[in-house]
Amino acid sequence: MKTQLPDAPSLEVELVHGELLENNRWDAGYYDHAFRENEKRLSKLGAVLLPALRLTLAQGCELRLVITLPRVFKNNNARMAIVYLVRTATPDANRRVLLAEVREKWRDTDGVERTTDLYGELERIIDCHLET
Repeated sequence: MKTQLPDAPSLEVELVHGELLENNRWDAGYYDHAFRENEKRLSKLGAVLLPALRLTLAQGCELRLVITLPRVFKNNNARMAIVYLVRTATPDANRRVLLAEVREKWRDTDGVERTTDLYGELERIIDCHLET
């Protein structure tokens, strides 16, 4: 599993299909320690996640790319994602999968808060994915 440094407009995680099935999470943020701690707290409260749907799709398709977008509504935690998958009878467990989370704001190396150019970041992520 390969992750990008945190001070960037997006967090990118590259892993293989088998790891994705094992963890059953399609959000790049899940592979960040803080996200995992928060998820543990939610499960203690009895929150229900969407593991069955993700697992069913991942078993019948090869997931290639998931891009999680910034929140659209400030008073709602719901987020949208772009999912690129290919239906196949036997998904390759070693197929590389890219999970990317585009952040609304981020800090550069000088500590200055920046707003992400959403369209530019989406183009960069997709271009990098198509090169591989």
